Amino acid sequence: MSQASSASKKKAKNSLEFLQPYKTRPQTSSLTANRRICAALGLKNPMSNDKTKTERQKI
Repeated sequence: MSQASSASKKKAKNSLEFLQPYKTRPQTSSLTANRRICAALGLKNPMSNDKTKTERQKI
């Protein structure tokens, strides 16, 4: 960057605005990841129904 021209430095700074996320990410939990991993491995999800309900309420 130190050897770049001033025009390319300005262009690089301006492009940073476009790299920002379009909108904020929703809150996530490990519930979905655990469910998908267990399904892919053909296992039953070991998480109890009570824990599942509390995880869903957190989101």
